[in-house]
Amino acid sequence: TDAGCYFGTYYRIAEEGDTEWTWTYGLADQAYGVILRYTGQASSGFIHASDITVQASPTNTPTAPNVAYTDLEAGSLCLQVFGSDEDYIYTTPVQLTERYNDISNTGDGTCGGAGGDKVISGTGNTGTAEFTMSGADQWVAVTVIIEAEEAEEVHIPVSGIGVGDPMIL
Repeated sequence: TDAGCYFGTYYRIAEEGDTEWTWTYGLADQAYGVILRYTGQASSGFIHASDITVQASPTNTPTAPNVAYTDLEAGSLCLQVFGSDEDYIYTTPVQLTERYNDISNTGDGTCGGAGGDKVISGTGNTGTAEFTMSGADQWVAVTVIIEAEEAEEVHIPVSGIGVGDPMIL
């Protein structure tokens, strides 16, 4: 990309018995990859990713974009991540629970990134997530919303209670 690094977000619905996943990268450059596992997501239409923000001019503040959302179930997640073309020290914004923060190696041709999540629901905006790097370089960032599974209503059958009868719980 124009940011000096490749960046992708992918998802897979795990099936019962899945215990191992592999991520492959076919280019000759160094790579840094992360596999995160989340449970409790909706069974369809549940992943929403923003456009990838590409910063081709070096800065030290990778920023995942703000995304508007509507009618999200309680327990939905906002995952905000970035990748950098350098092996700097990264800081994740305080509003996120950090899930990863690492580099591919040290020296020339290295890369890395960081990411975190927070719980969201209802209707609103994710807000931007401004990470920091110990030096200025090119970067890419994205915001992903993972919708939670719809909560099931609990129905307790009640029988044999007449109007005006006391009910003891």
